[in-house]
Amino acid sequence: MAAAADPRLALMGGAPTQGNLRAVRQRAQDVQKSIDEVIFGLRFNAGMLKWDDIIRKYSVINTQLAGLREALRPGTLDGYALLPRLVPDPGFAEAVAVQLASALTPEGEAAAAEAAVAVDVALGLGPEMASMRRFEILNSAVEAHNGLISALTGPGGPGGGEGPLGPQGALRKRQRELSEATTAALQGRARTQAAAAAALAAAATGPPANASGGGRQQAAHTGAAGRRQGGAAAAPAAAAAAEAMDPALVFLLTGTR
Repeated sequence: MAAAADPRLALMGGAPTQGNLRAVRQRAQDVQKSIDEVIFGLRFNAGMLKWDDIIRKYSVINTQLAGLREALRPGTLDGYALLPRLVPDPGFAEAVAVQLASALTPEGEAAAAEAAVAVDVALGLGPEMASMRRFEILNSAVEAHNGLISALTGPGGPGGGEGPLGPQGALRKRQRELSEATTAALQGRARTQAAAAAALAAAATGPPANASGGGRQQAAHTGAAGRRQGGAAAAPAAAAAAEAMDPALVFLLTGTR
């Protein structure tokens, strides 16, 4: 039993039955080097270049491209599939072969054939119809489709005005109004929640510290004074403070309306 041929040798080798990709790579690198030299000269030595030198360099590139075309053998990659060595995203690895394919998969070919049959049936196209007639019908359908899109989205609406789906149309205008109103409502809700959170944090931590000895000493002094005044004076003060606060904040702090 003969040993299996090395696929790398079959692609890179220079024999008549091989792909000759090694020579293709070398000649492609020569072309790239010449192009880089031209770009470098035009960017950094433009004042020193002579027209004859530029023409000579382009002639070299033209010759190198001709050699590259000769090295490319027709049908080299017909029996091979070239895939990247590493795909960083594992979820995309399975789709690489489909993305790089030059032909549809059998399922895709079947779906395309079904879609073509559906179009023929919808437009009344038969297999015996002349090709010019088929072209006229298809072209008319394409023009009608483009006209509908233009009437909906562009200035080709009724009376030459803006279409209903155009940037300045009624539907798009209403969509923008709803979007702006929703954004404003969400921003207002966020500001209310932030204010309530700040007030709740302030109520939990007590009054701010001052030069008289800090918030805890002031709170203790206030509490002692309140006890001396009696419960009758504390209740009206609490009621007055509750009335002065925002109703929504009172509900958040106390759970009562």
